[in-house]
Amino acid sequence: MPLPEDNKGSCFQSGSKRSHEPFIVPERFGNSGLGFGGGAHSQAPEKVTLLVDGTRFVVNPQIFTAHPDTMLGRMFGPGREYNFTRPNEKGEYVIAEGISATVFRTVLDYYKTGIINCPDGISIPDLRDTCDYLCINFDFNTIRCQDLSALLHELSNDGAHKQFDHYLEELILPIMVGCAKKGERECHIVVLTDEDSVDWDE
Repeated sequence: MPLPEDNKGSCFQSGSKRSHEPFIVPERFGNSGLGFGGGAHSQAPEKVTLLVDGTRFVVNPQIFTAHPDTMLGRMFGPGREYNFTRPNEKGEYVIAEGISATVFRTVLDYYKTGIINCPDGISIPDLRDTCDYLCINFDFNTIRCQDLSALLHELSNDGAHKQFDHYLEELILPIMVGCAKKGERECHIVVLTDEDSVDWDE
């Protein structure tokens, strides 16, 4: 059975030496087991290298397969050999283009604890985009941050989108379909709330 630290990872900039910085715990690791090359013990668990925004993250893929509904969980799951994402010539998986390494390092907490603790300096919209890209649920049960206002703003947007989808499916779309079945090419719909009133021109 692997030790608990087997699920921890390390990251280092592309141009740096073998200095490893763990993304979960503050202590530093040596070059055995978490770095490149053949220094890892033969019984050490598998490690994969993710290249994000010029930063390499060396992790145990088992932390991803524990969350099969996420993008990385599917990527390194049982059907891994059929995945369209292939390692480059150095054996590294280039993923999450357009996502900063700082935000990705924060999101990795989810695979360890199921919670993302968003530090100061990372915007909630950027974190939201990253979670959407990686198919991680973005809700109050998943995200912890000091900027509660920004978090509630994102959750409010979610609520508004769901409410509009409900109105679209239940009220607007049937009217549009009815017009289309009559051969009409256009359908003008005015949406009013209970408090609204309108004076139609004669």
